[in-house]
Amino acid sequence: MAGDLLPGEPTDDRLVATGFLAMGPKSLNNSRAAEFKMDLVDEQIDVTTRAFMGLTVACARCHDHKFDPIPTEDYYSMAGIFKSTHALFGGSGAGVRQTTRLIELQDGRKEPAEQKTDYAKLIAANQAELRSLSKKVAGLKKELKGKYKEDPIYKETISKIKKTQAAVKKNRAKLANSKKQTGPLAMGAREGRPEDAKVHIRGNVSTLGKVIPRGFPQVLDFSNLQIDSSQSGRLQLAEWIADPANPLTPRVLANRVWHHLFGRGIVRTVDNFGQTGERPSNLPLLDFLATRFVENGWSVKKLVREVVLSRAYQLSSAHDPANAKIDPDNALFWKMNQRRLDAESMRDAMLAVSGRLILSPAEGSPVQKMEGNIGRNPKQLEELRKAELDNRSIYLPVARQAIPEVLKTFDFAEPSIIVGRRDVTTVPTQALFLLNSDFVITQAKALAEGIAQVRKEGQIDQAFRLLFARPPTSVEKMRTQSFLEDCMKYEDSELQAWTTVCQALLASAEFRYLN
Repeated sequence: MAGDLLPGEPTDDRLVATGFLAMGPKSLNNSRAAEFKMDLVDEQIDVTTRAFMGLTVACARCHDHKFDPIPTEDYYSMAGIFKSTHALFGGSGAGVRQTTRLIELQDGRKEPAEQKTDYAKLIAANQAELRSLSKKVAGLKKELKGKYKEDPIYKETISKIKKTQAAVKKNRAKLANSKKQTGPLAMGAREGRPEDAKVHIRGNVSTLGKVIPRGFPQVLDFSNLQIDSSQSGRLQLAEWIADPANPLTPRVLANRVWHHLFGRGIVRTVDNFGQTGERPSNLPLLDFLATRFVENGWSVKKLVREVVLSRAYQLSSAHDPANAKIDPDNALFWKMNQRRLDAESMRDAMLAVSGRLILSPAEGSPVQKMEGNIGRNPKQLEELRKAELDNRSIYLPVARQAIPEVLKTFDFAEPSIIVGRRDVTTVPTQALFLLNSDFVITQAKALAEGIAQVRKEGQIDQAFRLLFARPPTSVEKMRTQSFLEDCMKYEDSELQAWTTVCQALLASAEFRYLN
């Protein structure tokens, strides 16, 4: 929110963190600057309030919120803060009308090369020469009247004009190239010109109402924080959000941690704590976790440690008829819910058991090597969709129009909207992907090559330990051996037979689900 405004010299980490306000979807081809700016502000308000406070404040852009006590004036009091902020998101290519520069990071930046040629000075000299030559042409036309085209001096002058015009074009290109940003760059935010926003009647940028001073939603009146008129107000907004007295922020964050550890939040609608959101299934527990979170210095690591060491987290997913009769939906978490691995964890697990997983970050991104408007280039989008990296899924390039197939198939979050809770679907395309995907077959083959290094009598045991962290039962061992023998009748080698077996095990429900 305000990494660039914290005391002391802003570090690269703090600057990169402000990318939170710059990464959202944008109508970059919108030629109306005022409309584009307010759409950007709306997205920033939405992501900020829903992420930290579980409030849908953006609903009040056009009218008072229909369900929660947030009037339109509260929306525009926050809009003034973001309107006074300059988001740096880059942008280039055909059809892109809204562009900015990017933040220049210092870590890894080389000393700029000394520019030997002053291209601006050359362009000025070229233009002065063009003016002089144009006057000469005008004089020749006046002197020679209709016969000037045959005059050798006229022809020579026209030739000089063309050469000088070409030189201007060439020098302008070199000047533009010399101004290009190089080295480590990042999206982010910085202070703009401080100003309050006017109410946009019905959200229309053309119909403006009264000016609303920058501030915070009135319903959360717990702080006396005032916005410095010489600043945007982002720093005060960040302090207000992280104020220990804020009743929402610690509860929303504690609920998100619980959601990721248990597969379901104490409040199931993790992005919406308002009237249309669900009620907490265990309000005292949520209050306790929020209080402990603040007491421990807002440390997510300490909160996670406290939850995973609890009895609730260590329960099995075994069914209990008596408990099920009292709480059939397991709202009070009397057992662990069985749940499927998310798309990233499933991909990483396949790479891990195959021995191909690279834990370190990738060397840059394929996007860096692409030019122009990637969103309008089907070939480049396909390259991103099929990018072959063995690094962790968190390092995969994700373009909104080109989500990697392995992630998209298993309910990856839609990148253009806020998704605190993903859908979990079971559809035929998932089974077909596990049967036919080159990625799955490659991991199965690598796994088979690893198992081939083990003595024959221990190969099935090794496969089960790697994939399921347990030895096979006698029935499983017998069925796997029978399947392997069947495969060897149709495959060209034992390795190919084992690849088929390993693919079947990777596609099994036990590999994809946590119990």
